Amino acid sequence: MKRYYEFPSRKAGQLTIFIGLGLIFLLQNILSLRYFLKDTMITDSLTRARQEMKICICLADDRYTDTDMQLNNIKSLQELHQYARGLSENWSNLKFWQKSALMNSAYAIKSGYDVIMSDLSPYRDVFAEPRPSVWLKPSFMLDLQYRRPDCDWFALIDSDAYFWMSNHTVSLSQWFSTASLHEASPGYYEFEAEKRNRRGFYDWDEQKAFLLVGLNGMFSSPAEGFPNVYEDKDNDFICAGVYFIKNGARSKQFLHDWVSGPVDSSDEETAIMQEYAFKFSLEQRVLNMVMYPRYKDGFHIYSYRDFGSKNSPMIRHIWSAFHEERSCLMDKDLSALGF
Repeated sequence: MKRYYEFPSRKAGQLTIFIGLGLIFLLQNILSLRYFLKDTMITDSLTRARQEMKICICLADDRYTDTDMQLNNIKSLQELHQYARGLSENWSNLKFWQKSALMNSAYAIKSGYDVIMSDLSPYRDVFAEPRPSVWLKPSFMLDLQYRRPDCDWFALIDSDAYFWMSNHTVSLSQWFSTASLHEASPGYYEFEAEKRNRRGFYDWDEQKAFLLVGLNGMFSSPAEGFPNVYEDKDNDFICAGVYFIKNGARSKQFLHDWVSGPVDSSDEETAIMQEYAFKFSLEQRVLNMVMYPRYKDGFHIYSYRDFGSKNSPMIRHIWSAFHEERSCLMDKDLSALGF
């Protein structure tokens, strides 16, 4: 009897399945190649940025001992972990500035950055009258501008702050080339438009700013940063504890003015410098009230969440009146990083 439909043989069915699987495999590889090429383009850009720029991480605290300063000479993670084990058998015995120095050094080593530590003692004679140690940090940074011409960018990181960078997996070049500014930042709209034109990757070293800073947190709402910049002279909107500064002529002039006051200071600026120059932590007030208005076209300002909060994915700033709180939060992150 004649059949109107012939069922395929088992062999033919297996061939059909094989061809189908082959097509699926080919499609997956085409898609993978597409994403690979896209990722490779981004990775190559990041690698070039890293190769072309030298970044130096600056840690300054007058409490650093000779033992702490040994971090200047440690170049590998193995050496760093050996050093950490030799500091203390009990993490609770370490001071918070030692813990942050360990994490910042680990990030620098992983990323290929230099670490420059100072106990600030060489800068005590800069001023005719003694100043609090925080006022010696701008002098330290000014000195480095001349002493380390090989560094393209310097990062000053406070003793209660440290790089987190998504568990040390993101480079500074990658972050600054893709991150958004806070909407209150000078040049915000121009910057975001340029970044869109570049498909989301605006090479860090091609950006116009010479100083990268973050907003301070609001004490009334610690999870948020100040809503605007320099709108009220009674507050410090910009944080002086963490900033990145480019090596160059304008940076040198900026730091010189911050340390000594602008040579063409107005009466108001002179009064501000005289009032705050000898008070602890009020180098930040001068940054906000004198330096920012003069140099704001060279500032890029980032959100408090990214630059200064305790749970920041980028830089964690554990500001607190209590050493115990700082140490407790740092211990968790030290453990997560393998210390």
